[in-house]
Amino acid sequence: LHLGLGDACVVQEGNEVVAFAVYHVVPLVEGRAREELRVLKLVARDVDALDPLLHLVEKAACRAGTPRAAIRAQSG
Repeated sequence: LHLGLGDACVVQEGNEVVAFAVYHVVPLVEGRAREELRVLKLVARDVDALDPLLHLVEKAACRAGTPRAAIRAQSG
């Protein structure tokens, strides 16, 4: 966040961070409207921590006025 790469959503249980996503919202082409929120990094302790994180990402996309959020996943 200090580097200005984007923003973050964080899920905590007590004082412990159990999931986070770093994202940014930028136009895909310069001069155009913001089309999506892009998650740059996503970490979750387990599937139970992932669900509330995805809800936070969805809310962040809505607040940014973008029609979608994009999360890339590596295949095995």
